[in-house]
Amino acid sequence: GRLEPEITSLIAEKEASVFILDCLPNLMIFSEAEVKEKILKAVQTIRQKHKHTPIILTEHADATISLVNVDRQRPFLKINILMKELFNQMKREGVKHISLLTAEEIGLNIDSTADGIHPSDLGMMQYAEAYEKLIKKITK
Repeated sequence: GRLEPEITSLIAEKEASVFILDCLPNLMIFSEAEVKEKILKAVQTIRQKHKHTPIILTEHADATISLVNVDRQRPFLKINILMKELFNQMKREGVKHISLLTAEEIGLNIDSTADGIHPSDLGMMQYAEAYEKLIKKITK
């Protein structure tokens, strides 16, 4: 998704053990300011109805696109840096129960995708394992 306000409002209506915002690849068409606004607004929308439910923000695990196209790697790195900055900003501002799942923790490699971006079955298993590890840690 692209964190449209209508969709994040619907998400916030649901009861969940954890909310995961894994949307960076779909946000790369927007400016940095728009991405920042979308992520912050999505977290605020969820937080209004779910004060203590963990929210996971996920970096773009681009795997090996740099082996295929170095120019395509730069926007992925840039948007992940932005996500880290937003995460740190929210922590400084006192937003509780948020976590960041990094591309490194997901750990995609040359065998994880068919095209350097889209995860294969192995890549999806790596995603699942990374989420499972983090979710177990934050929901103890």
